[in-house]
Amino acid sequence: MASQSLFIFGLGYTSTGIARQAQSRDIRVVSTTKRLQQLSPLASEAHQLLLFDPAAKQQLDEEGMRALQGATYVVTSIPPVAAKLYDPVLQAQQRALRQAAASPDCQISGLGYLSSTGVYGDWQGGWVDESCEPRTATGRGLLRLEAEAAWAALAQQLRLPLTIFRLGGIYGPRRSVLHNLQTQAQPNSSAVRRGQQRHTSRCHVADVAQAVLADMQRRSLLHHMSLPDGMQQDPPQQQQQGQEKFTWPGLRVGNRYVDVINVVDDEPAPRGDVEGYARQLLGSDQADASPTPQSVAAGDGSSSSSAMQAQSSSSPAQLSQKEGSTPKQQNSLRSSSSSSSGRRKEVLEEKRVRNDKLKAALGVQLLAPTYKEGLDSMHAGSIAPFGVEDLECLFSSNRR
Repeated sequence: MASQSLFIFGLGYTSTGIARQAQSRDIRVVSTTKRLQQLSPLASEAHQLLLFDPAAKQQLDEEGMRALQGATYVVTSIPPVAAKLYDPVLQAQQRALRQAAASPDCQISGLGYLSSTGVYGDWQGGWVDESCEPRTATGRGLLRLEAEAAWAALAQQLRLPLTIFRLGGIYGPRRSVLHNLQTQAQPNSSAVRRGQQRHTSRCHVADVAQAVLADMQRRSLLHHMSLPDGMQQDPPQQQQQGQEKFTWPGLRVGNRYVDVINVVDDEPAPRGDVEGYARQLLGSDQADASPTPQSVAAGDGSSSSSAMQAQSSSSPAQLSQKEGSTPKQQNSLRSSSSSSSGRRKEVLEEKRVRNDKLKAALGVQLLAPTYKEGLDSMHAGSIAPFGVEDLECLFSSNRR
């Protein structure tokens, strides 16, 4: 099999972990950032950084387009913009991918989009999996659903297989309740509100990285193997007047282009349990202190790094309708959001998220099956999947 390369739209906490783990597997990585100078220490011979900031009219240059065309897998970690009608960053990413897919030299075998389990909304604490309908009524959740729909539409248009990763609350080195207790970090008001939830499905950043790379391997194998009966490559789309030409012969698996996979651990747990365990690890002084909603909410993986950048009070972007959902369902979601738009406090959406498909479809064996293993490893000094220089660069540049 030819050498693999990974293209990442948006270099932040989680995507740096993905990039570092990819490099450890001899996968070449190219990442975009709008903070090129601040994050330049992350660049190396195996990891190229490119400036990309569509909001500031900074598109991919020729070098960037060549890197995109030559990538075997493309993942985006950029959250949707909290704005009506038009998301310039999403549009710029999709425009670049259309241009790359039109090239006869395009090597892309799959796409990945980092979304959030927040789209499932309120199930009153019940279990949900990938077959469950999204019920979110929050601005942030609706923005995520709209973005998922836009990426699904692009995947179908380009005939490129897409995996939507619905991530639980991401935690890891320097971003956990353990670290916050050690540094006495103060939570923000949003974190305090989330601390009232009874259930939180989490995922260690190292497990997010291995899930993405497992999907990259899966897509590459499917692209290069001889396909069995019932699985066939579509012939290249013929150019018609008024249409763009897409020459990459996308792979159709099971008559669909879009896959959804939850990336969470095995044990959704109350915030108090997580902090209580962290206090035990830190010693008797911490263990004697009673957890508070404020301290419990601080950094226990209550939201993904990209989701925190979206503004929950804004209206959802009016992008493509989510594939597989009806206009009535979409309107219902918007109505729920609109009816509560005047409230200062969003309804707490309770659910527990299953991860059976993550293990079955991608063969992932979780490094942190529960929050206990994750906190244990960090307490023992592990900073996986990062290097020391990664964390110093990320946090000194204030990228949260």
